[in-house]
Order: sequence, then structure tokens, then C-alpha cells
Amino acid sequence: GDWLGEQLGRWWLTTQIRASDWWVSAVPLSQERFKKRGYNQAERVARAFCLRTGLHFWDGLVRTRSTVALHGFTPEERSEILQNAFRTTRSLKNRRILLIDDILTTGTTLQLCAQTLKAAGCLQVEGLVVAHPKFLKSAALQR
Repeated sequence: GDWLGEQLGRWWLTTQIRASDWWVSAVPLSQERFKKRGYNQAERVARAFCLRTGLHFWDGLVRTRSTVALHGFTPEERSEILQNAFRTTRSLKNRRILLIDDILTTGTTLQLCAQTLKAAGCLQVEGLVVAHPKFLKSAALQR
């Protein structure tokens, strides 16, 4: 995760979208899964990204409950499973969040996290992921 975040940060610094007012957040794990695994891969990537870019890491997006593993479910099923699974710990009025995850499959998790952030007052949410399957044909990826 650290190496991936470093590489992602190096890429970010070469783009024209560098803006210092972004806050960075990671897609959160449930406490149960965190205890089992011992770390959150997306958070490791995000923190290393912040070290490289100098952007502020914000840890106010939390997972409210455990869910089943999402592989094998359709986007609609994923959305239903993840409904109300995220919340913020404080307001994000007038903030811009760069939401980092390690892998994008259908985009459902990022979309629901983004909805949660916007409901907390976030002006803009953009997703940044390390990887996604080649075969994925999602409207979110085609914009």
C-alpha cells in the first residue's frame, strides 16, 4: 500500500489537476474486517499518497457496519448491501475530497461514499483508484 500510494502521488504531481485545497480520504473498512486484517489497504495507499503530495489526509469517513464481501454481486445488489454503511464524523462544508480506494470493480462503493460525503456538505468528490479490471465497462469510467 505504501509503495502504491507513493506511485500514485508521483503520478498526481505530474498532472494538471494538482490543487492544494483537496483533502484526501480512504474508503473505510468495517472495524471487524480491520481487526481481522490488521490494516486498511486503501488507507495505506491514501496516507502514502498524502506524504508524497503534501495533501491533507482526512479520516472522518467511517464504516458503520460490516457487510458481506461484495465479489459476485451486481452493482444493484452491492448498492443494497452497502446502503447506510458509511457516515462522516463531522461536517465537510465547502471541502473538496479526493477519495482513494485500492481497486474499483463496479464503482458502487465509491458512489455511496461520495453520496455520504456530499450529504455532509462536501462541494466536490473525486475518486482515485490504483486498479480496475480491464473488462469493466462502466459509465463512470467512460467520462
